[in-house]
Amino acid sequence: MKKQAIKVLMLGFDERTQKTFEVFFRSTCHGDYIIDKTGAETSIAIVDFDAAKARKTVDELRQKFPQQVVIALSILENSSDDPYVLFIRKPLDHQALKQQLTGIKKAIAGNSLTTMLSKNKRSKAVVVKAEKPSASKPNNNEVSHTTAAASLMTMDDDLHFVGENEDVDLNDPEALQRISYAPTLRYQTMVIKAVNHARKSGNTVELISLRIGIAIDPVRNLVLTSAGDSRLRPVCMLKVEKADSLREITGDYNDEEIRALSKNNTQPLHSYSIESFVWRISLWSSRGCLPGSVDVNTAVYLNAWPNLTRLQNFPHAMRIAALLTQKPVVLRDIPRQLNISQRYVFSFISAVQALGMLRISQRKVDQTFDLPAEQKKPAPRSLLKKLLGRLIGSPEKQAMVS
Repeated sequence: MKKQAIKVLMLGFDERTQKTFEVFFRSTCHGDYIIDKTGAETSIAIVDFDAAKARKTVDELRQKFPQQVVIALSILENSSDDPYVLFIRKPLDHQALKQQLTGIKKAIAGNSLTTMLSKNKRSKAVVVKAEKPSASKPNNNEVSHTTAAASLMTMDDDLHFVGENEDVDLNDPEALQRISYAPTLRYQTMVIKAVNHARKSGNTVELISLRIGIAIDPVRNLVLTSAGDSRLRPVCMLKVEKADSLREITGDYNDEEIRALSKNNTQPLHSYSIESFVWRISLWSSRGCLPGSVDVNTAVYLNAWPNLTRLQNFPHAMRIAALLTQKPVVLRDIPRQLNISQRYVFSFISAVQALGMLRISQRKVDQTFDLPAEQKKPAPRSLLKKLLGRLIGSPEKQAMVS
């Protein structure tokens, strides 16, 4: 008699990730589970709890199906007042997911699901860690499929970069506190320090922090890592005070050595320009919040144009860049002038600050008046003369070339 597969609803994952889960269910779980795309009630729902609007998704699911079990995958959360929500910490361990699914399947078969969930309610949280593997020979296909599932848990959504914070009253100190974050306590600063070290020394630098390993090559202007977005994005939200390891590589290095930094020997290498990597890490760290060192009442401008064709773009980034290259603008006024939400501006400010492009105007007039751009923008000829003067040197030398 053919066994009946348990239907599973997937929420917060893109199509590519769902296909990887299909392989995981079919191979590792021996066909015990199948993804249901009809929208009907299923026994289990698996949710990326770090995805945008994940809580709202779970709330809507609960209203529609009050007794559906939810497996929430998260690196940031580990508890819920809802007894039907069971957490598994990311990065996802395939054995942990299989263990949780097996427990639910047995509870359903034995009509003991309510008992299992009541235990969860008393403990407030079920954070599953995989049991230590036995001495038996591992299934190589199982490991490769499920490792791919973990690495592909990503969703190409602008909200990952700009968050979903609502606009706040910038005159309210408590509100300002809520939309501020400290880059110095994030993975972002570890990366920037490593980049600066590499550029100063001229040598490739290895950085290992939060089990993520990267190699920074200043000569080729590259960052290489086997950690995909699904691993990098969550760690950007975690507090980190110092790197696990930071060292220079004076000799040659190969792909296998870089993969070993993140213990992902089977994963493909991801290559970024240094600027694009720092930009992405900063956006994931900010997610619509403003670096605490930036005062909303100061006038800011850009000293260079960010190459948005080669950086992670998001809504309104081009408009913000265009405004801030024309003239200094009081930060709190930018959303109003462009008629956009604050989170887009705060994310942009975080990213350009990380790249060293943000400047604070010291002129009091910029803090007080919104002057037309042409009043502050130098004429092309005078700018050219200024640059030429710097290149040539003294007025006497300038006269010799004129």
